[in-house]
Amino acid sequence: MCLQSAAYLKSLLKNFPSKARFVFAYGSAVFKQNNGFKNNVIDLLFAVENPIEWHRSNIIQNSSHYSFLKYFGPDFIAKFQSNFAAKCYYNTLIPLNDGTNNMIKYGVIKEEDLIEDLLDWNSLYISGRLHKPVKFLVEPQSDTLKKALQINLQSAVHLSLLLLNETFTEEQLYLTIAATSYKGDFRMTFGEDKNKVQNIVKPHIDKFRRIYQPYLESEAMKHLLTFNSSTQLYVQNLSSGVLFHHLSMLPKTVQYMIYVKYNKSRRILDLDEYLMIISKSYRCPYYVQSAVNSIVRYSSYTQTVKGFFTAGVLKSIKYASAKIFKMTKSLIPEHLK
Repeated sequence: MCLQSAAYLKSLLKNFPSKARFVFAYGSAVFKQNNGFKNNVIDLLFAVENPIEWHRSNIIQNSSHYSFLKYFGPDFIAKFQSNFAAKCYYNTLIPLNDGTNNMIKYGVIKEEDLIEDLLDWNSLYISGRLHKPVKFLVEPQSDTLKKALQINLQSAVHLSLLLLNETFTEEQLYLTIAATSYKGDFRMTFGEDKNKVQNIVKPHIDKFRRIYQPYLESEAMKHLLTFNSSTQLYVQNLSSGVLFHHLSMLPKTVQYMIYVKYNKSRRILDLDEYLMIISKSYRCPYYVQSAVNSIVRYSSYTQTVKGFFTAGVLKSIKYASAKIFKMTKSLIPEHLK
């Protein structure tokens, strides 16, 4: 169940410069999660063509949203955004003066950097969010971005099939997809609800189905995956040739991480040759998951450090405290709550 209407979410855009190329809303204030919390922080992401110009306009319009970094000017903010961590700049815990108790957290990323992350999974920070249901507030303006969004979803399917057993349920597939951008995130150890992935997937199986079913039933997947209607199970082909195909369809950063982490002797110089060897190994799922974890671990850590500068120390502490409270409460057995 959607907690905020599309009309209300779109009305928030009047508070920002109108030059965004793509805007979406996400998170537990937009889509209900089975965690017992009412979240009034609405998450938004703006993809813009020119971050300098966008931040210049936004500083004029919303100066109070920014930390002390605004005093260095929009050029500095745009460089800070693009040169560090996940190439995204977040302003957080912004109160809305519309008679509600709602607040917003919003990120800004250059369209070109978003496309790169969608295709290559350099950080999996924004591309991972787009593996889950989100609400488009401004449709993507370029065909290149539209295509990258589709490839990002397809990559998530190929990755998940490498991690799953020969047979699995539809729910297990979506849980694996949704977990992609959380495995390796240090905040899942301390700071996030331990049941976060299940809370995202279970109430929204139908939304995941609408996102992924077209590709799962496509001609490209015809001989790789079948659905047994009598058992309600997916059955996948786990031959080394098919596993190599899935490996070859992974974003290049994942492939590179597999190569550098496990080809320690460097005797095998050709990537395809090495992926073929990995496809025949019983440890293939481990190699793949470990590579993804490394990407997520680095981006989550560096983006969190970056947040202390973009949000300011007090807001960062307040935001982190709320996360920790949710995590600890989720650990308490139901009968003791």
